[in-house]
Amino acid sequence: MSWSGIANNQCVSLNNLRDAIANNIFIAKTTVPAGTKQITKTEALAYVDIQTAPLAGKASNQLVVKNNLNAAVYTYNRYDFDTTTCTPTNPIPAWSYYNIPYGSYTINNTYIYQIIPATHSTFTYQITAYSAYTCTPVTRYTYLTYNVNTSTCATSNPIQWWSYNNYASGLYYINGPGTLYSLSASTHTNYSNQITSVTIGSCGSAPTIYYYNYYHINQNTCAYDSSVATAWSYASVGTGYYFRNGDTNNVYYFIPTSSGTQSFEITNFAPTSCSPNPCKTWYFRNSGDLPLPPATEAWSYIDCNGNSQYIYAYANGPTVSACVKGGTTPSVGSYGDNPYTFDETCT
Repeated sequence: MSWSGIANNQCVSLNNLRDAIANNIFIAKTTVPAGTKQITKTEALAYVDIQTAPLAGKASNQLVVKNNLNAAVYTYNRYDFDTTTCTPTNPIPAWSYYNIPYGSYTINNTYIYQIIPATHSTFTYQITAYSAYTCTPVTRYTYLTYNVNTSTCATSNPIQWWSYNNYASGLYYINGPGTLYSLSASTHTNYSNQITSVTIGSCGSAPTIYYYNYYHINQNTCAYDSSVATAWSYASVGTGYYFRNGDTNNVYYFIPTSSGTQSFEITNFAPTSCSPNPCKTWYFRNSGDLPLPPATEAWSYIDCNGNSQYIYAYANGPTVSACVKGGTTPSVGSYGDNPYTFDETCT
C-alpha cells in the first residue's frame, strides 16, 4: 500500500516506507527490504532520516504509526558561486531533507552553489538533489596598454586591462581592428576592460626629428627679431628665410640645431627671401581747395607693422606725417588730396 493510502494512526509496513522514500517524503539511510512486515521504532530510525522527538514515548521494539514519522529537515544558506574566481555571493535561505555538509555542489541538477548549514525558518527553496563540485580558480592576467602612434611609434594614455589569456609584451590590435596598442604585463586589480582576443600589429620606424632655432624677420629691414624660439619638424631644411605652416604674412629665419624641444611643430616650410624695403615718412596736407566747407581729410595707409591706419589733417592746417610700410602708396585722401613725400626713411 502507498504511504498516502494509510491513516495517521495506522501502523507502517516496510512497503509503506519504501513508497514514502520513492516519493521523496523520507531520505533513506539504508536499503529498506520489501514486505508487509510492520516496522518498530528501532527499524524506523535505522531505515530513514526522521525526527526523534515524535518517537520519544515509544519503546525500541514497539510498532510505529504514520503520525510518529516526520522527516528530518535541514536548513542552509545557499550562495551563488563564481566558477572563475571560486568566490560565493548573495546568500539565500534554503532547506532540504538531505543533511548536506558544507561545500560546493551542483544543486537540483542546474546551477553550482556553495552550501553552508544555517539556522532559519524559511522553507521557500528546497534542495531535492545535489552532487559535489570541485572549483579551481581560473588565472586572470593583468596588463597596461598604451595607444601607439603608427607613424612615430610613440606611446601615450596608459589603460588597465585584464584577460584569461597570457600575452607576451608587444604591439596588438585588441578585441578587433581599430586602435594599435602597446601591451605589457602589469599588476593591478581593475577588471573593467577584458581582452578577449588580440591581433599582432606593427608601427613604422620612427622618422628622424629635426630641430631649428628660428627668428621673426622685419620685412622692411630684414633684421632679426631679438627673440629666438625652438621648433621641430619631420622635414629637413637648411638655414634661410621661410614661411611656415601656410602663413605667408610673416617671414622667419631658420637655423638648424642639433637638439631642442618638441613644443612647436613645423608641418611645412615655404622658402622665401627678404630684401630690405624700409618704411618711408609720408607727409599729408589738406589743401582746402575744394568747393566744400572746410573739413578734416583722411588717408588710409599700412604702417611698418603691417596694420591698417588712418591719418587726419584739417583744411589749410599744418602738414602731418606718418611712417608707412615700404613699397606701399597711401590712398587718395577722402576729399581728393594726395600726400607727398620727401622719400625719407623712418627712424
